[in-house]
Amino acid sequence: MKYHYLTAGLVLLMACGQKTSIPSDVLQPDTMVQLLIGLHHADARVSNLRISKDSAYVVMRHYELYLYDQHEVSEEEYLSSKQWYLSHPEVYVSLYERVVDSLNTMEETVRPEPRNNNADSVSTNQGNRPRPNRGNRPVLVNPEDEVPSTTMGTAEDEEDTDDEDQE
Repeated sequence: MKYHYLTAGLVLLMACGQKTSIPSDVLQPDTMVQLLIGLHHADARVSNLRISKDSAYVVMRHYELYLYDQHEVSEEEYLSSKQWYLSHPEVYVSLYERVVDSLNTMEETVRPEPRNNNADSVSTNQGNRPRPNRGNRPVLVNPEDEVPSTTMGTAEDEEDTDDEDQE
């Protein structure tokens, strides 16, 4: 009985120590990483759209098909590769670490610089940029501009003025 436990332990140690080789019918890590990055981008874009869940599903489906075509991969190849990676968590974790690192790097390059609120930045900001609207009042770019009237005449008002003109 001791030998069975010893044999099972040795087999487990050898299995854990070996590097898992990726079969030829499974997408290689570089392709899988690029595909997963694209899928995450598509998911983020679709989730930011103000559309129903049904419409979002259709749009996401188009993104998926586009990405499969772009990487010259069929949906079946992607799904079977994903299943293989999921059944080999050590490989899948290292793969997703690359995906997350790439997405974080991309986010840092896209994220806008924080605004500097000191006096120098305010004084240099005198370009042709529109001023923010403060509440419901009209925005005046030039103080000499006239404020548009907020009241609108009705058809009855126009008839009254026509009657007065005729008299």
